[in-house]
Amino acid sequence: MKINKFTGIIFRLFCIFIIISHQFCFAQNLVKNAEFDDGLDGWYVGQYNGAIVEYSIDDSGLLSGENSLFIDIWSGGYNRWNVMVNTQINPQNGEEYLIQFKAMSSEEIVIDVICEKIESPYTRYFSQTVTVDDYNQTFGPFIWECNSSDETINLSFQMGNQDGVFINIDSVIVKQIDYAPPPVADFTGSPRSGTAPLIVDFNDQSSG
Repeated sequence: MKINKFTGIIFRLFCIFIIISHQFCFAQNLVKNAEFDDGLDGWYVGQYNGAIVEYSIDDSGLLSGENSLFIDIWSGGYNRWNVMVNTQINPQNGEEYLIQFKAMSSEEIVIDVICEKIESPYTRYFSQTVTVDDYNQTFGPFIWECNSSDETINLSFQMGNQDGVFINIDSVIVKQIDYAPPPVADFTGSPRSGTAPLIVDFNDQSSG
């Protein structure tokens, strides 16, 4: 049996995928209770200027895992910020982050995803508008460069000025981008040919 160049390329690509996936999976998520498995712990639902909403934990496994946040907007007030879902994160000034979440709604609804100062004047450091509809969607990852020295920042999902719609949110992720030198997959195998069955010894010289 002979190891051809195509097999070697596939093997190297597989190794690179494993290394990168490992880095992403084990990067720290700044969002606590990102899957709502601890109920509403760490989250706040605000309603202002006549907005009326009901909210709870949906345990039907609709989006990611068993639980998600369910918000029923009866009346959305007059502005997008009249209905908001907030949690607090602690990013580092000058670092870049990936923001991603899952959502689904009863009908088309617009959401502003915002990172902002936790008190007046509520300075916005990041803003991204998305349109959610009646099927499971993953939004992002969006890249945010934190340019604030605030120790704590609000991550806010603002969805007011829309009536008679409900929405589920889940799997909220804010992870720092690691700009360390990229991993290099480097494997050698010996022997490369011989009589089957052939036992090949691989030498791992990968770095990163």
